[in-house]
Amino acid sequence: MSSSRLSTRIVVMIGLLFALFLTGCGSNSDDGTAPTPSDPASLQSRIDQIRQQSSLPGMAAAVISREAIDSAVSGIRKRGEPTPLARSDLFHLGSNIKAMSATLIAILVESGSLRWDSTIAEILPELAASMQPVYRSITIEQLLAHRSGVLSFTELADFALLPSDLAVELQSGSMAVIDQRLVFVSWLLQQPSPVIPGRDYLYSNAGYVVAAAMAERVTGESFEQLLRQRLLLPLDLQGRFGWPATGNHQQPWGHEEKNGVLQASDPDAPENQFPNFANPAGNISLSIDDYARFIQAHLRGLSGQVVLISPESYRKLHTPLGGAINNNPAQFYALGWGVIHDVNQNLSIHEGSAGTFDALAVIEPDRNQAVIILSNAYSMAVSAAVNKTAFDLLATTPP
Repeated sequence: MSSSRLSTRIVVMIGLLFALFLTGCGSNSDDGTAPTPSDPASLQSRIDQIRQQSSLPGMAAAVISREAIDSAVSGIRKRGEPTPLARSDLFHLGSNIKAMSATLIAILVESGSLRWDSTIAEILPELAASMQPVYRSITIEQLLAHRSGVLSFTELADFALLPSDLAVELQSGSMAVIDQRLVFVSWLLQQPSPVIPGRDYLYSNAGYVVAAAMAERVTGESFEQLLRQRLLLPLDLQGRFGWPATGNHQQPWGHEEKNGVLQASDPDAPENQFPNFANPAGNISLSIDDYARFIQAHLRGLSGQVVLISPESYRKLHTPLGGAINNNPAQFYALGWGVIHDVNQNLSIHEGSAGTFDALAVIEPDRNQAVIILSNAYSMAVSAAVNKTAFDLLATTPP
């Protein structure tokens, strides 16, 4: 199998979509007080209406404060079948796992296993001689902030760069995932950067694989074990790596646009097999309520509460590293989060998709609120509907 077929799903819309709806999403209240979460019945009604207007198979939403979570699901698990979505159903989060990966690194920093300035060469010394010299001093913080300069691996052309024997080895299943990651990282770090490492912003799924390999080296455990034991279980989250319906077709199927129509995409099809070594960058599924609890932990942490990690660590995760991005003075990237910051608003935002689901999370700490919108479909039109829904909910203050 050619390296370009290693994955056709990691490459589609994994990253940030800074929506045009940001303007005007400030408080509608006269006294500037923070709104309380939406009434569940009214949230359900709104999500039902938006899903139907957008012709989506399914949608889930949560409006979150430090004190409460309101959530709703609407629609069906798979187009062509009548089974309705349940609150416990899983949605693929795509690149939104990056905030979880960054939080895991913060846990390891607080435990003393890593430092924010731990370098690749320091943690993986056996690779130092073969890697591009400029990568030796790249820190784990720069990897999480997409300032490392390593190749993006957000396009099929990136996967086509892999030598055919390496591509076969990575998808053969003959190696443990921790070994797959190290083999990939060894090859990756030998490739020259298209930007200036340590300075320039280059969104990179591969950078999160390197960070995960560093975490694995200092702990002796796989990224998957670490995330489950140190983040998911302490927060009582029941996530799984992979598509929701892989091995269980009763879970929601993803949908993609073909000939202008959203069609169900078989999670077991060969072209849908997500490379396990890239799990830290874009491959986890959670229910709407479980994902909401993770986002609520960040909202609480940003308010000064200790939830797994210190408030200082939460602030670190949401503080931009480097200058503005995308030629917009209000757009930045922190550690696993995009940041919108100007005189009118302070938002942390990330949208992720591996091609057949869409996930958007927005945190507005100054107003004690966050919103999540999930869909079991992806297209540019779906993304627009998801973004508009999220910012409409942020802008709505209950009477």
